[in-house]
Amino acid sequence: MSQRTVQSLILMVDNEFGVLTRVTALIRREGWNIKSLVVAETMNPAVSRLTISVECIDSTLPHVLDRLGHLACVRSITAYSEESHISRELVMVTVGCECRELVLKAAEDIGVHIIVTEAGGSLTLEFSGTPENTESLITALKPHGIINIARSGIVALERLAKEAVK
Repeated sequence: MSQRTVQSLILMVDNEFGVLTRVTALIRREGWNIKSLVVAETMNPAVSRLTISVECIDSTLPHVLDRLGHLACVRSITAYSEESHISRELVMVTVGCECRELVLKAAEDIGVHIIVTEAGGSLTLEFSGTPENTESLITALKPHGIINIARSGIVALERLAKEAVK
């Protein structure tokens, strides 16, 4: 039986109207679930980096990578791996502050930046870290009452080889 996993893909695509629709339509047709999607222009304004995390059946990954690679708007595709990439996710979360001191202590221990103290005693926190650390933060804050949350999705860059760094 095939296993469902989450796979992050980094696509360098043409920065033009309709590219995101073409890519996501292909993924939808394959029956994959998009868990997160981040897209932004690169240093070259003609190219955008699309980082997409999809839940898929392992056995279909090579097929879909091949199909994505045949889209004219896709310049390159890289499958994310912890060995070859660095990843981060931004999360902003508003927490009720019945236990203000406990939340502040937990935030300090994890390295969270407090960006706003809301009226009514709630706190809005900002955190950037690995996806695993982001999940840990959310787990730690749930007992304190998460009121609202916004997550950026994973962004990733390829690690440079030591020879490439001068």
